[in-house]
Amino acid sequence: LTGKGITIGVIDAGFLEAPTSDLLKHIFDRKAILDKRDYVNPALTLSDKFYTTPESFSDFHGTEVMSAIAGANRSENTQHGLATDAQFYLARTDHGTREWRGEEDNWVAAMEWMDSLGVRLINTSLGYAKGFTDPNDNYRPEQMDGHTSVISRAAQIAADKKGILVVVSAGNEGDDPNWRIISTPADAQGVLSIGATNQRYWNRIGYSSIGPEFLPYLKPNVSCFSLYGTSLSAPVITGFAACLMQSNPTLTNKQLINLIEKSAHLYPYGNNFIGYGVPLASRALALLQNPAESNSTYSREVKAEGTSFTIKLPEATDMVSVFHKKSATHVMAQEMVRMRDGQLTLKRRDGEARTTIDLKNDVIEVIWE
Repeated sequence: LTGKGITIGVIDAGFLEAPTSDLLKHIFDRKAILDKRDYVNPALTLSDKFYTTPESFSDFHGTEVMSAIAGANRSENTQHGLATDAQFYLARTDHGTREWRGEEDNWVAAMEWMDSLGVRLINTSLGYAKGFTDPNDNYRPEQMDGHTSVISRAAQIAADKKGILVVVSAGNEGDDPNWRIISTPADAQGVLSIGATNQRYWNRIGYSSIGPEFLPYLKPNVSCFSLYGTSLSAPVITGFAACLMQSNPTLTNKQLINLIEKSAHLYPYGNNFIGYGVPLASRALALLQNPAESNSTYSREVKAEGTSFTIKLPEATDMVSVFHKKSATHVMAQEMVRMRDGQLTLKRRDGEARTTIDLKNDVIEVIWE
């Protein structure tokens, strides 16, 4: 599965030098860029300068995103993205050095353009929260509710009315004590919002934005490893989605989201740090072949009392990732706990209702009584 026959829209901040990138050469060689538009500088849309005019520090951003969706170096036989045989429409809507609300209008226009072309899978590794050029444009955290911003309302329409699977980076404010939560349009209920994990243990990497506790639904939806921001974890999942669409072209956007969530390693015990976790291709393909496939093989619940609980985990590694939660989905803290003689001892924290033990191949949900 390589995304063959799938068309992907990429809405981003610039695609500088994309045709000369070693990782994207194969895409341009087979003329897989079907069309492009520049909503920041429309004069460049029909110009060969679309790929060659640097205007801000973000002009390489879309090029990097493309590499994470479909990048491959044929001469070195290396692969960086999953959808290496997909086709693309490109739209530049974001200017790196000037943040203003009009960029959301650019995004909506690009979405309408791609919808008119029949695109049903779109990656948008951008988001808006604070840091606008005019501070009066800054959002407040409580406005990350899925229906306040123009861009989230448009994303929801794309999901509900147009059947488009919109894959969005969750945001990189996880370490910002004054924000921490996801940006918009990752807050829209109908989009697939992607967080970022650490490479080895698959818990939340520090910068990855968390889902607001006031949302009545889970965000982010899933996550995967990225060292350089959720801008690069989202396109990995976009490539994954393209492969699933190739495998079964009849799947709707909502069915795809459900499939990707169910294939993730923490399912059904998702949380607002990494969603349902890292999607696993083996589980996704099994679910495609048998939609009734149960996740009970990989997950179980246990009851615990008091302030300490010890469980035997003979096949676990020395260190185990756990999520301490105040509710079914809201994380108080994540930590690494060391195994002792094949056993894991959990210490219950004040206000803790559940603890998720993340074993990658399996997940155990401890419910404190």
